Amino acid sequence: MSPVAMTITILTLLVTASQLVRARESKPSSIPKVNLAVHFVYDRYFEQISKFRDESGRYRDYFTTFLNIVELWFRSSKLPHYLKLTLHAATEGPLNDIDNEPDGEEKSVDRTMSDESSQEEDFDKSETPYQPCRNRSVTMKKFKYHVETQDAYRGADVVIFVTGLCINLEADANKEWEGFSKPGLICTKSAVGVVHDDGKTFNGTRSAALQLALMLGANEDAKTNCK
Repeated sequence: MSPVAMTITILTLLVTASQLVRARESKPSSIPKVNLAVHFVYDRYFEQISKFRDESGRYRDYFTTFLNIVELWFRSSKLPHYLKLTLHAATEGPLNDIDNEPDGEEKSVDRTMSDESSQEEDFDKSETPYQPCRNRSVTMKKFKYHVETQDAYRGADVVIFVTGLCINLEADANKEWEGFSKPGLICTKSAVGVVHDDGKTFNGTRSAALQLALMLGANEDAKTNCK
């Protein structure tokens, strides 16, 4: 086992220790098993802060472990599915940052940048080493369009954008979440998610599990303000 893989394994045990106890209670055999192939797209900010690039120059070991942790979140949940996640691929995002990509409604990158600057007031101003925060709904819209217009993601059931920058949580006037997948979109080109992860402690697994749950048909829980 390579030093990188060994370190990731040790971190996994530390991160998931509390989940393993609950995960021992296996799901009844009558519960349907859902197999999903997940494609991760990471940005340069994730690369800058992650410590776990593997020998191939990618992050396959890290994201394989990431998915194992997400599975553990589901095993301790009440969703009527037994989820099995496999890594389809882990690739770099567009050379231009994803927020400079079109979203299907914009005519040019210039307009995109103009729209981005006009939404600056929506960015999270809290102190964090991962500033500036991305606007979740803007990033989701652009990433969704990116996935829908590329052939590179064929064969994947879910595509998740992983950023090293923080992501602000938004709610509209009705307190409905902005920038999350709508329920029931699994296995469609709209099955995309956006998460922050520090590339070290798998801190994006909870957000990824939440978004997968929404894609599988779970309802948003505004009362508990799940993130």
